[in-house]
Amino acid sequence: MNRNHLIMAALGSVLVATMLFPAVANAVPVFLPLSSINPGTEHVTLLPNGDFESPAGGSAFATDWTRSNDMVTSTPVNGVASDGAEVAAAHGDGGHDVNTYQQTISVNPNTDYVLSGYIWDFGSGGSGANASIDLNDNAATIPADNAGVQIEVVLGTAGSSNGFFAYSPFNSGPNTSLTVRVFTDGGVGTLPTLLAQWDNVAITPASTFVAPIAVPEPTALALIGISGMSLLARSRRALA
Repeated sequence: MNRNHLIMAALGSVLVATMLFPAVANAVPVFLPLSSINPGTEHVTLLPNGDFESPAGGSAFATDWTRSNDMVTSTPVNGVASDGAEVAAAHGDGGHDVNTYQQTISVNPNTDYVLSGYIWDFGSGGSGANASIDLNDNAATIPADNAGVQIEVVLGTAGSSNGFFAYSPFNSGPNTSLTVRVFTDGGVGTLPTLLAQWDNVAITPASTFVAPIAVPEPTALALIGISGMSLLARSRRALA
């Protein structure tokens, strides 16, 4: 590869590494491992207390959310800086596999939105539950191509204990309000103390949604470094 091709490859890598992931036109969820992105660089509209920071210090009763069974707010496990001090956590040691926080929010009808959030599932070895963020199965009132809008991490999904930024576009249809849930279900085996956790749950107008910036691959960083040194050397020769 000659020098010009090398520089072009490096610039291409920079572009790929810094590009913004746009919302897509269907309801297929996108899962980005937290290790592959710069968490906090996304542009989203959090739900009221969508970051679960209130009340401070951990509680069973998160402000703005209605609770069922063993949901609490607590210190993040395998968290990232943008998680802050609290996340929503579902516990299995009480014997419940279905644990929920939910809230109802206002939306504009017939408008494109993106449902998103951080989500972890800590089940392993065939014991645990599925973890989800959804619109409470509004299949009857959301257009057919978005019916049953749900982001689900199935028990046993590789890398799920390290977390994902996940998002799913949808159209609100005739609705002026929607109920958003974070929950576990489908439990099997001996339930672990920590089933799942969530943070930064958001519903964002599709026109303003921007997914987080990707972390450059090591090879891309190497190309960028080589190209930078090459350009610097050429500049020095030109000035000499």
